[in-house]
Amino acid sequence: MTGFEELSLMTRHHDGYIREMAVAKLMNLFPLKSVPYFVQLLGEYVMEIHLTIIAHITPQQKRWIKEFFTENALYERTIRSRIISYWNCNYRFDFIKFKNYPAFQFLSE
Repeated sequence: MTGFEELSLMTRHHDGYIREMAVAKLMNLFPLKSVPYFVQLLGEYVMEIHLTIIAHITPQQKRWIKEFFTENALYERTIRSRIISYWNCNYRFDFIKFKNYPAFQFLSE
């Protein structure tokens, strides 16, 4: 198993701390190949992982996300729907206005 494959699998680990560590390493070591993995994590409920992604993202990776979503419009809609749903269920009282929710702000830039 390669480093990329191992880190990719670790982004699905049941322990959020391991997922967070894996996504940070994945983004740094494999910037282009990691895009689908960290985009998937933006559509999940762990805001600490969202913040890690936002802290480690490069301008080039942001451009790749836009390209990835252009090629995968249905997947983009799914991720955005999940972001809304998890905000509503878990973070609505921390971020009264949805526009202040970090995952939404990141994808709206």
